[in-house]
Amino acid sequence: MSMPSIPILLVGVGMLVLVLLALALVVRRVLVYRQPATVPCSLRRRSLGGGELWATGLLRIGGQQLRWFQALSLRPGPELVIPRGEIVEVERHRLLPKDPDAEPLYRVEMRLAHGRRSGLLLDPSSAAVLTAWLEAAPTGAVAGDAD
Repeated sequence: MSMPSIPILLVGVGMLVLVLLALALVVRRVLVYRQPATVPCSLRRRSLGGGELWATGLLRIGGQQLRWFQALSLRPGPELVIPRGEIVEVERHRLLPKDPDAEPLYRVEMRLAHGRRSGLLLDPSSAAVLTAWLEAAPTGAVAGDAD
């Protein structure tokens, strides 16, 4: 005697869970994007193998800190928070694309307090927003010569 309704019930519950997860991802992304000064950005992260990789996400620029949210995450808060006062030095590098029709990207390297480093990959308009935020800091609000 087999019970065909059990596999159908499991498939139905599984589909419901997948739909709820997709809905949660969409709602989180909309809530993060609705905030002012949120720009697409990739963040350099260390991989388990000791190398580096770029993770796609959103950078919220505002107040006295930078907040980076990973693109595909259910975590409600940011993955990384960089207070303005911890930024010691900023280096900007323009990366030329291989395709002549594509716009260039900007790699921003930040040296932070306590010897930490953070790397961001931004499109030109996002890099302009970040540069304006850094330059708008009151004198002395940034630890090093980044202002």
